[in-house]
Amino acid sequence: DLDALAVGVEVQVTAGVDVICACGSIAQLESLSHSEWSRCTTLVVSSVAGRAPVVATVACDGRSVAHSEEAMALGATAILLHPRATTTVDEVATVVRKISVDVPEARILVYAREGVSLEASLLERLADVPSVIGVKDGQRNADRFRRAIAAHAERFIWVAAFEELALPWWAMGADAFCPVSIAYAPAYTRAWWTPLHRGDAATARAVLAVHAYDLADLRRSRPNIGVSAVKELM
Repeated sequence: DLDALAVGVEVQVTAGVDVICACGSIAQLESLSHSEWSRCTTLVVSSVAGRAPVVATVACDGRSVAHSEEAMALGATAILLHPRATTTVDEVATVVRKISVDVPEARILVYAREGVSLEASLLERLADVPSVIGVKDGQRNADRFRRAIAAHAERFIWVAAFEELALPWWAMGADAFCPVSIAYAPAYTRAWWTPLHRGDAATARAVLAVHAYDLADLRRSRPNIGVSAVKELM
């Protein structure tokens, strides 16, 4: 539903979302055909109309280079490389290197999720690629996140995925957040992000307690309902 997507983008932009992501996890990237991915990315870029940076999500597979090239041609600011459940660290590193060579204008963020963790061997390889600008953590492992930032604090932009972990992840050095509430209530996201950013953890905690923690518990209460719960709220 491209019309509904356009409305969603407008809601996010007017609410002050700093960066718009096209075809991310909630969009279920792995289930999109190339045509659907291309149409959605095109619409997001055109709807944003230069009012915010657009990050286009690209699957980590044999099409990554071609899709990265297309995303940049469509007007994306950067790409988020999205590993599949079976993707290995070596595959991520190889794809990142190929994109950096074949699509040198692409700025790359890498989503660490499922089988691809924030381990030292991956981060060191990513750090050697100048076009890699950031890492998104999607694993909820506090100790691993802490060690990763300690080793490469200034090298990457550190993006956290989970709203319910905003307080501890911010304390450990997260630079930005990409929570699910942005998809359906960006004003709520801003309501906890603004005080957190200015150092008022008590207010941020109170706002998070209104909704984010209960939603996190609901999404993990049964298998395979994480995305469905968010789409119902949308």
